[in-house]
Amino acid sequence: MFDAKSYEGVRSRGVAAILIGQSRPMLEICDIIHLVASKRCTVLITGETGTGKEVIAKAMHAASDRAAFPMVSINCTALPSTLVETELFGHAKGAFTGAQSSRIGRFEQANKGTIFLDEIGDLAMDAQAKLLRVLQEREFERVGSSETVRVDVRVIAASNVDLEVAARERKFREDLYYRLNVVPIHMPPLRERREDIRCYSNTSSRRSAPPKTCLQNGWMMRQSRISRIWRGLVTSGNWSTPCKWLAS
Repeated sequence: MFDAKSYEGVRSRGVAAILIGQSRPMLEICDIIHLVASKRCTVLITGETGTGKEVIAKAMHAASDRAAFPMVSINCTALPSTLVETELFGHAKGAFTGAQSSRIGRFEQANKGTIFLDEIGDLAMDAQAKLLRVLQEREFERVGSSETVRVDVRVIAASNVDLEVAARERKFREDLYYRLNVVPIHMPPLRERREDIRCYSNTSSRRSAPPKTCLQNGWMMRQSRISRIWRGLVTSGNWSTPCKWLAS
């Protein structure tokens, strides 16, 4: 059983306004966030697709001293290999055909804030080398420019694959893996923390149902009814539909 008093302490510090759950794993994640939120160390969040890795990143950014500055999110899977460097670091005017003006990249956009690199395991190997330099030196050059740009950015990465295994199989740079894995956070799927299902359903009920309906149905569900529908709740991805089942 988790320490309810400690959980209330975590709630009072604000992270629980973003993270939903009362299970031990969620309490531990909240504690890690508060321990490192004010630091500049990189964070690697692992977990299956759809477990809420970006939500953890947003909670960490919100709890940090960087909250007043941007959090820039990038889906590495969606970055074409030919545009990775331009997207991350920007380019100078005339750097390539069609570059009629200079453009800052995502790292400059996130200066003094946080950059979230989602599905970092899908980043091409040559782009991994460039990213490693930024993590080490906190500087880079835009494409087509010799001017060095320095940034102050908190880097949070996420992956749905085991990067340690990928590094051993030479599918991911080992040096980059260790640079990213300074603070590891693992987000377990909801099926491994079933006690959080009620938190999700209650939150969704408060958002979608009238107050009276929420009080009558959303808060008084029985464990047997949860057990009957929890699999659909975990796999559907649409929280409003399962909550309607719970309230019926």
